[in-house]
Amino acid sequence: MLRYIKLFRNRFLSSKLDLRIRMFNVLAITGTIVSIFGTIAGIISNEGMVSILSNLAIFLVSFGLLIYASDSSRRQTCYLITIIGIFLIGFTFIFIFGGGYYGAMPFFFVFAVVFTMYMLEGKTAIAMGIFEIIYYTGLCIFAYYRPDIVYMDDSASYRLTEVLLGFLSVGTMIGGSMFFQFRMYNIQQKELEIAREEALKLSEAKSNFLANMSHEIRTPINVMLGMNEIILRESESIQIKKYSTNIQRAGKTLLLLINNVLDVSKIESGKLSVSEEEYKTADLIAELSMIGSEQAGKYGLSFNTEADSCIPSVLVGDSVHLTQIIVNFLGNAAKYTKQGSVTLIFSQKPTENPDEILLCVSVVDTGIGIKKENLDVLFDAFTRVDMLSNRYIEGTGLGLAIAKALSELMGGQVHVESEWGVGSTFSVEIRQRVADSSPIDIECVHSDDTSVSTVSRVGFIAPNVSALVVDDNLENLQVIRSLLSRTLMHIDTAESGMQCIKKVEARNYDVILMDYMMPNMNGVDTLRRLRRISGFNTPVVALTANIIAGTKEKLLSEGFVKYITKPVMWDVLEATLLSILPHSLVSIRAVNTVKNMYDFDKSRLSDELLKYGINIENGIAFLGGDMEQYGKLASFFLESYEHEKSEISALHQRGDYEALKFRVHSLKSKSRALGADYLSANAAKLESMCDYEDAMYTNAVLQILYFEWERVCNGLNVLKDKLKSAEDNSEREQDYEMNYEKLKEFLKYKRQPDAISLLESILHGSVLPEDEYNIIKMRQLVDNFNFKEAEKLLEEMMGGVSYGE
Repeated sequence: MLRYIKLFRNRFLSSKLDLRIRMFNVLAITGTIVSIFGTIAGIISNEGMVSILSNLAIFLVSFGLLIYASDSSRRQTCYLITIIGIFLIGFTFIFIFGGGYYGAMPFFFVFAVVFTMYMLEGKTAIAMGIFEIIYYTGLCIFAYYRPDIVYMDDSASYRLTEVLLGFLSVGTMIGGSMFFQFRMYNIQQKELEIAREEALKLSEAKSNFLANMSHEIRTPINVMLGMNEIILRESESIQIKKYSTNIQRAGKTLLLLINNVLDVSKIESGKLSVSEEEYKTADLIAELSMIGSEQAGKYGLSFNTEADSCIPSVLVGDSVHLTQIIVNFLGNAAKYTKQGSVTLIFSQKPTENPDEILLCVSVVDTGIGIKKENLDVLFDAFTRVDMLSNRYIEGTGLGLAIAKALSELMGGQVHVESEWGVGSTFSVEIRQRVADSSPIDIECVHSDDTSVSTVSRVGFIAPNVSALVVDDNLENLQVIRSLLSRTLMHIDTAESGMQCIKKVEARNYDVILMDYMMPNMNGVDTLRRLRRISGFNTPVVALTANIIAGTKEKLLSEGFVKYITKPVMWDVLEATLLSILPHSLVSIRAVNTVKNMYDFDKSRLSDELLKYGINIENGIAFLGGDMEQYGKLASFFLESYEHEKSEISALHQRGDYEALKFRVHSLKSKSRALGADYLSANAAKLESMCDYEDAMYTNAVLQILYFEWERVCNGLNVLKDKLKSAEDNSEREQDYEMNYEKLKEFLKYKRQPDAISLLESILHGSVLPEDEYNIIKMRQLVDNFNFKEAEKLLEEMMGGVSYGE
């Protein structure tokens, strides 16, 4: 018996069934049972054959629908058959032949309406419920005015039996149904609560996994990109540089994919926050233009930037996330455009608030476009439209989903307009507060190609700065040392938090670069221990591969002054250090990649400096070919010569070999950077001998070191004079070129007084000897208003001299 009950329960009342299905089954079972009792009661009370047959028919229909519904998927059909066949037709017969409204049927009318509202959905349920109420009300009113059509027994016992039967039956059915419903609801709520707790645990586990994955994956990428940067910087082979460039591009793509996955995780968890701050609109446009130009250039596309000159110069908003949105647009535009162009457009729209604007940024391409049927899924995560055609294009399908989520987080929205085979326009509109309403400087945005490409980057040197790099990974330490090699800083390393503490206790550093995730003692714990050291005020920068939301805020709140994510890029690293180190300890440099400002025979100069133990070619190569920076380094070396020499001499006399070793190590690095190889080798020999504290040997090596040192300084003084002369010539030639360009304009527009004044100024200035005769002749031509001949003579002069080269 129990076995059959269990089978019955599993088939009709299993928790695996939908709640509505279980409710139908409960009501159908209840209706079946009640109709059986109704049939029996009809026989006992002698209601008549019609009533008895109606109850029996309801039993058969209820039971048949129960079986049919459980064996098929047409449940809505079963519900409608129940409502029409049983509630409307069956109940009408029972009402007429079962005593009308004096019988049990009004109770069953209530049951019918409740069942209908339970089983049907939406507007159908409401319409059917209202129809039943009107129908049953009309049926009762009809029975009142036509009592002759209703069969009833006037005896009190009959009426009592009918009322009790209706009340008990319907009360049992509705009460039982409500009980089962709430019971099933409570069970389902408990299951949902358990599922919610499991989901939270899984979410926390996912966050922890992503944090660890971030660190574990980004650490080797950091090493890979860092080492590759060194290859790009130091290799002289064009083929190897070509290979390295491909590695760098692939590594950055891999890093972008990882960052996108982590960004999606932050957005889903609600941990991605918006931070508003002032930013210069021209800087934002220039940065995005540079990125867009680089992206388009990779695919051989032309790139254009258009900006409304009325956009306010300073805005307040989340420029970081806004940049991320546009970079995603630019990347997609470049990837999906085979030929043509990509255009970045900045405009604005007014808002009801005069202190705000709606900043509109659009990226227009002439690419493959998007089909209309794909527009709806374009911003779904992990979705790429037309996957078959675009299978060779890199990406995870996360960029646009992230862009949409970020724009909504900032209260903006994204738009897309596209025509298949013609191109697409992706736009974002975000409210920004106005901090300075003066219009942007278009000249700052639309720099010409020459000026943009002339200076590749800004860096610095800081030979008197000592830095400590802390990381448990030896390869990471090597990467950081190599990335900072051009700065000429003295770099110490520590492989653990405890080593860091010991080194800081032994000497002072100007800056500390510390990994966040280290065994035994992590970066936060190490910093806490460092701050207990009396007088410790060294700025500490956090290096971490963990970019999960909240990490940056946590590290900064713990006392780290800056936060750098791995892989560490040299430009970010140098920019961070430049913002921290005192200006008195650094010398700014701009690496010129197009032409050198100095004009002299480098081959002859190289041979001359070799007599002083200086290989200038090695020094210039170490500084990336930047002759201007080499000159600054030479001047810095000369300025510190007397002071450093006296300090080394004093340390030797005191027998402080540990401090002496540090000073000599610094001299070794600086002299090597200048190409003073002999001096660097002697410094290295003295550095190694400091460990033995052999005063006699150290004294002998010091004398040779002083000789080499002085010889190098003499050579650098020769170089300094040459550079000064070359710089003066360069400035003179620039003056010549500027004056002749002005003169050309005066002659073109026949401005005689201005032309005469300028010619007089040139004659009384430092005019080139070969030009003096022509200037005098030109002066005479201008006096006679012969501007055409004067202009022709000027063109001949300018054609014979290459100014500024």
